[in-house]
Amino acid sequence: MITDISQLDPNGTYTYADYLKWQFEEWVELLEGRYRVFNKPGKSPRHQEITGSIGLELTKQVCQPRYDSWYVPLPVILGHHSAGESLNLVIPDVFVIDKESPNVADDTGWRGTPMFVVEVADKRTGAIDTTVKFDLYQRYGVSEYWIVQLQAQNVHVYTLEDGKYALVDIYESGDIPSRIFPELTIAHERIFR
Repeated sequence: MITDISQLDPNGTYTYADYLKWQFEEWVELLEGRYRVFNKPGKSPRHQEITGSIGLELTKQVCQPRYDSWYVPLPVILGHHSAGESLNLVIPDVFVIDKESPNVADDTGWRGTPMFVVEVADKRTGAIDTTVKFDLYQRYGVSEYWIVQLQAQNVHVYTLEDGKYALVDIYESGDIPSRIFPELTIAHERIFR
């Protein structure tokens, strides 16, 4: 049993089954089997304020019993294969799950593929959000991915087209519309107030 994060091999490859046996306080993500310490539970007041603003707007505007939206730290085990075999456990800042798709929830989080994900990229997470997580979300079929650039105060909106992300736009002002939720529009100033 692993009771301290120092017992993990920084060059090791881990699965979700391994993750379930860990008994330490740090939160981690698994990205292609490599663990990454996740700053719990939230990174900075500004980061949490932006995450909360987007999450509240999603909850208000995409109010249908078919969807679950989350904007509190909650693990998502990507994919629909056996959870124990998964090498990818992410903790998105904001995400929406379609309850009619083959997703499964249990006491440890969600297993499946969200349809909509938002990551708030700051100095500590930006490189991961724009590369590793970008590739994972694209590969697993997340239909729409927003990267909120905290320092630049802009929002990059991507939609999945033929298995690849296409940049819809980079929003620096005005309303930011969703492609998969036509009823969802979030004002730039609402995010970066």
